[in-house]
Amino acid sequence: MRHLCYTLVIALAACSDSPPPAGDGPDPEAVAATVASGPADPAALPYFVLGSQARSRRPGWVPFPRDSAARRQRVERQRSIARAEMDLATRVGRAGDWRAADAILLDAFGPDSVVSVRSAVQMLDRFLLRGEQDADKAEALGRYTQVLLDYQSEEGALLLWALLRLEGHWEEGRRQRSARMAADRLGGAYARIAGCVDCTTEQALSAMWPATRRSKEDILRDIAAVHRELRQIELAGTPMPG
Repeated sequence: MRHLCYTLVIALAACSDSPPPAGDGPDPEAVAATVASGPADPAALPYFVLGSQARSRRPGWVPFPRDSAARRQRVERQRSIARAEMDLATRVGRAGDWRAADAILLDAFGPDSVVSVRSAVQMLDRFLLRGEQDADKAEALGRYTQVLLDYQSEEGALLLWALLRLEGHWEEGRRQRSARMAADRLGGAYARIAGCVDCTTEQALSAMWPATRRSKEDILRDIAAVHRELRQIELAGTPMPG
């Protein structure tokens, strides 16, 4: 019995000190920095920005090592990357306009490299979905929107508003295919939170405990609203009225 207890204690300790695998975005060996995401002003967009629900992850991620020395080395590398992220996020946040922010990111990642998901989120939310739009800004909007699509991001609200603003700049077939991809990913996020597939919001909420329902209701309704309009773009190319 004593031996069993020691075994359990050791097993629990081994589980508890293993951090989760690294997040999404380009390989840290190739790119030394990514930008922390988060809507600059959530009230500026009429839909919930799904940053807290994003589950994008590049293929082939490596599990966190169990060897102590390797684990310490990886933790230190992650701390170094986090410091670089904070520095880059600050520089982008202080940029006067989208052109300056774009130049900072192109310099950090390289003109021929794909920026991170976090960089794309920051550019869309802070700069490219706001204000007047000309051809150059639309081109940048398309570049950063494609990053989220390529990484299969669940940032549904940002993708919705990006695709709406890209009307007339992207050919309609591309815009509709992109809306389908975004809606499919968002549907997966909805199913995870709702605990069911192809169920209405009311059906999902009715099966939840009251405390869970109170915490999830707004999120589910917002996801459903964004998902509905993405599907409308996919089918008709225009948003559903109302």
